[in-house]
Amino acid sequence: MRSTQSIACVASLLAASCASSQGIPEGYTLVELVPLGGGTESVVSALNDRGQIVGRTEFSTGPIATSWDATGAAALVTTSGNTATDALSINNEGSMLVECAGCTNDFGVRLTDGVLLELLDVMSPGFVEVAPKLNAAGAVGGLLRFDPGTSGAETYSVIWELAPGPQMIPNVSPNPIRPPGFLPFYSDGILSDTGAQVFGSSDGTGGAPGFLVVDRRTESSAFISGGQDGHRVYDVNASGQFVGSEGGGAEEFSYLFGESIVRIDPIGCADFANPIECYFEEFFAVLPAAVNDRALVVGNATVVNDDGTGFPTVTDVSGFLWTESAGSVDLISLIDDGTGTGWEFIQGSSPFDAIGPVDINEQGWIVGNGINPNGDPAAYLLIPRSPCAGDTNRDGDVTPADFSAWIQAFNNGCD
Repeated sequence: MRSTQSIACVASLLAASCASSQGIPEGYTLVELVPLGGGTESVVSALNDRGQIVGRTEFSTGPIATSWDATGAAALVTTSGNTATDALSINNEGSMLVECAGCTNDFGVRLTDGVLLELLDVMSPGFVEVAPKLNAAGAVGGLLRFDPGTSGAETYSVIWELAPGPQMIPNVSPNPIRPPGFLPFYSDGILSDTGAQVFGSSDGTGGAPGFLVVDRRTESSAFISGGQDGHRVYDVNASGQFVGSEGGGAEEFSYLFGESIVRIDPIGCADFANPIECYFEEFFAVLPAAVNDRALVVGNATVVNDDGTGFPTVTDVSGFLWTESAGSVDLISLIDDGTGTGWEFIQGSSPFDAIGPVDINEQGWIVGNGINPNGDPAAYLLIPRSPCAGDTNRDGDVTPADFSAWIQAFNNGCD
């Protein structure tokens, strides 16, 4: 059972309408994303709606930014400037947010022609945080904080936007989101496709935690009060819904926000006669990573089970796919083609420190990091196995690109 709470003040700052949830796919095909030649491990970060996937390959000399296609083949992410050590996000145009050796603020935007544009400094003595997401327009959000950790700290929202030249110019809000002497302490600053920026907050005392939504076009804002301290934001979709969590201790509660607040369950919670019990037990955690425009959510969660006492107990940790109608479903249970045998879809024994599913696109493709049947850390792609007839590349449409995909599969020995 998931509780909802109306937030009318936030709806005006987010998109006009929220996407409806989609049913759970019939099943998935698993594709391992291999490292670049000579690399020891692949780590995936994101994918776009065209099936382009980005992340990094680990080498003994350090990480190198890497891209993959839907077959799992790896390619080097080349740039015109500094070496990209990791690719954190990719939009549908194909631009990437990358970490780069020697770049100002350690980040840059790699355009589709390989040109690397550094995120320029905000020309101040403050501390800058960059949110690891690139929106549809190629802009990146973050925040500027003065005297971090002190009660008099000021915090401003920042957006790096593509300007003629080309270059990424920081646009610092003229109004602080945290004036001097005021709590709470803000983090994140993920930017949506519609220009809304979302921040998590905490004050160290539990007195005023929540989420702040700022519309940079009008400099208006709304604050969503939360329960426990330690709020974080992980992703925002084009409809204005975002996934976040509250709490930083033994319990972690996660939500989908939009016109209403919807609580996300641990895996197996819906099996109990009184599933609300799942929210009050220690070590029951749900850490969402991404949400698409259909309100499908992926991330890590504890798996709970009925041990006969009538109360849920933790039996495992796994990757999940969530819809409001179905709740959290263990991704392992959705692999129906045999390639998932022996896989674990997370790395780590707790949702608090594990990595697992990290992104989902509009076609329902999922990428994440887990353990392969050989016991090695490995990245993976999950492709829904319920396409329309003729949709060979599984992008949701039947186009000439499907014939090319069929030819490629045939030449690779797949009939």
